[in-house]
Amino acid sequence: MSNRFTLPTYFYAKAYNEGSDHTVKVFLDDVCITEQNIPASEEQVLKFDDIHNWQEAGQHTVRINWDGKEEAENKWIKIWRLAVNDQMLPVFAFRYLPKETEFIKDNPKLVREKITKPGQTYGWYGDLIHRFSLGNPKEIASGLKDSPHRLSGIVDYEIYTDIEQSSIVKRLKRND
Repeated sequence: MSNRFTLPTYFYAKAYNEGSDHTVKVFLDDVCITEQNIPASEEQVLKFDDIHNWQEAGQHTVRINWDGKEEAENKWIKIWRLAVNDQMLPVFAFRYLPKETEFIKDNPKLVREKITKPGQTYGWYGDLIHRFSLGNPKEIASGLKDSPHRLSGIVDYEIYTDIEQSSIVKRLKRND
């Protein structure tokens, strides 16, 4: 196990469903770091603030799986912070893959708008996926050289194992 990839990882969100019990699972790569079963009509804080071994340089994924027994008009998950090695990842950059429902099938224009511009609040059950590159600048550059994301112009977010190489602007302020 390399100590260089064993890094502080921070996640903070809130979830609510007015009419049904629901479950939120958070995965770092394929490792489930938290699973919370939340009762109906209860706002729940989801927080992970610990050391995680990311194993190696390259592409990594944070995935949030949100599911429930029933749909409700008033339900949401709000993602407030995500940071690796005290470097912030933008919460608006999650790729949103909602579960298909009748509402989603019947309202494609609204769904497209909400999927492409969700902000930090998500209202449909499904998966939220955030990809980023981890390593030193040389490792990141060599890993992204032939990346389909880079070739198509999609921004890849970068987390440096040496925090001094990161921008001061995107560093985590721990005041929660």
